[in-house]
Amino acid sequence: MYRKFAGLMVLLAGALVGACGEDATEPSPQRTVAVRFGTAATSAGGVSAAVVPAFGSAALDEVLVTGTNGTLSITDIRFIVEEFELKRADVDCDTAANEDACEKIEAPPSFVDLPLGPGAVTAASAQVETGSFEEIEFEVDDVEVDADDSAEEQAQTQALLATIRQTFPDWPGKASMIVIGSFTPTGGTARNFRVYFRAEIEIEREFEPPLVIDQTNRNLTIEVVPENWFKQPDGTVLDLSQFDFATTAQLVEFELEMDEGFEQKIDVD
Repeated sequence: MYRKFAGLMVLLAGALVGACGEDATEPSPQRTVAVRFGTAATSAGGVSAAVVPAFGSAALDEVLVTGTNGTLSITDIRFIVEEFELKRADVDCDTAANEDACEKIEAPPSFVDLPLGPGAVTAASAQVETGSFEEIEFEVDDVEVDADDSAEEQAQTQALLATIRQTFPDWPGKASMIVIGSFTPTGGTARNFRVYFRAEIEIEREFEPPLVIDQTNRNLTIEVVPENWFKQPDGTVLDLSQFDFATTAQLVEFELEMDEGFEQKIDVD
């Protein structure tokens, strides 16, 4: 099953505290950089979206996306993040000589339970040398045990899949994301869905101006706008109940057009 999704929007917010230059004659110290995921709501193109906060322990946060054909109520979004990379300013990271100058946030693949209400969840953190950075890259992808991986990497992959399948026993080997909720057609009744996606996404976002990591640790928060995943150009929303895994036993391939639908914001606290 193939489905094309256009116009993903991601907001990058860096929580920064203080600003002080480093002495160029001394070795660059290291700071902790944490990459986190949260949810932002927006409205555009005749499709409305809202993040509904939970009240009471029995309630669930949800994202409501309403179009001309009905409303999606999304109560759960989870995905696998494979790796992150920060690119230094004024360094060509594509050349072998400068490869070490591009900081990879080395962390095992993680399973992100995207908060659908306020707040954010940490997907990875690492020590990074101070300096200026112009871009962040991250990949959403499935994970498999590869014979070329080290024993440690194979163990990490096996542990991650085992953890995922404790919650989702039917998680397919090629899946990298699950979305759970219901679709209510206009004038109709709600139809529940659990949809697995085969998402292979590499996202690159530039910092303008460059992000300076100096005397303090940094939190980079990637805010996902689910509205832009599921709205369609004609004003309708995608009826995900058509792809319910229990009914179809199929993965939905996830493709994103990365040239539009992004906005970046750096907050200084």
